[in-house]
Amino acid sequence: MLKLVTGYLYVISDQFFIDVNDPYLVKNHPGGLRPYYLAIYDSSTDLYWMIPLSSKVDKYKRYYRKTFYKWTNSSRSDAKEILSKFMLGMKIVHYADRESVLLFQDMFPVSRDYIVRYYLINHGPFTFDEYETQTIVNQAREVISLLKNGFKFVSTQPDINRLEKILLDRKLK
Repeated sequence: MLKLVTGYLYVISDQFFIDVNDPYLVKNHPGGLRPYYLAIYDSSTDLYWMIPLSSKVDKYKRYYRKTFYKWTNSSRSDAKEILSKFMLGMKIVHYADRESVLLFQDMFPVSRDYIVRYYLINHGPFTFDEYETQTIVNQAREVISLLKNGFKFVSTQPDINRLEKILLDRKLK
């Protein structure tokens, strides 16, 4: 059985996307096992929260700048609070000598039986260093709390409460 470790990158089976049927999940590419997802273990549910890793850095930098500009120029009294929440939605990281983006805004829960394999670099599983992993875990926990309480980063984010219910109900059977 595959040993799952918080902070490692993994591949998720196509069956997961079929079983939960959420149109907003970042799905595997046809013919290949991508994208990769960073796993964060949730001991309270025995599920893993998967954070998609995207190579579309320029796209998300533009989105970040646009969102930052929108909320820093807003006249709303809660604009700074909203902006601070939005800024948690993504994080630019470096791995395997390239820049990528962790999409916390699109994270979702999954049970271990849907996780297929590690993402390998030089014949071993890829992970960030301990400090970076802890920073990512802390940010993920903040985002999970926001998502569970209905905060919308984008209109196309997965329905994580529905997904979590499906997975927990399935465990009870």
